[in-house]
Amino acid sequence: METVEIPLNHYRYVFRKLMYEEEFALAATLGEDSRRSTLTAALTKVSGLPIPSREHAAAILGALPLPVISRMWVLYRTGLPESRFFSTRGLYRAPDPSKIIFKAAEEEERRGEVVDRAFAAMEQKFGRKELAEAQAQDTLLVADARRKGLLVRATESSEGSSS
Repeated sequence: METVEIPLNHYRYVFRKLMYEEEFALAATLGEDSRRSTLTAALTKVSGLPIPSREHAAAILGALPLPVISRMWVLYRTGLPESRFFSTRGLYRAPDPSKIIFKAAEEEERRGEVVDRAFAAMEQKFGRKELAEAQAQDTLLVADARRKGLLVRATESSEGSSS
């Protein structure tokens, strides 16, 4: 267990290193100094005598004035070993948004070319007059479905969903 020993007025205060969960769980009550509550939770021994509970630690540290507590806090924090930081590697890196927009525009252009080729092939096979009649019939079917309430305009949020 990592400890920090602070000699003060013929006493040796021994504090243990708190885990980050313990530090976050310490909720300083209104009006209470957070340094004092952290030191209270970390105090384990005074001159070799173990501290049985946080209440005893609070009573011991409660007798000390705030400037002494502040100095103890600085010595406690600087006496702790450095925190370890971890990094990750091999994370997914999203492509640049401008490249995605450019690819989407290219894909849309390719789709438009495919539709144009299909329309040209149909025009060549059936003729312009028959295509115009088929388009007029499609328009009438869509208008009739809209009037009956069977056709609902798609929104952007529901366009991509398949339900």
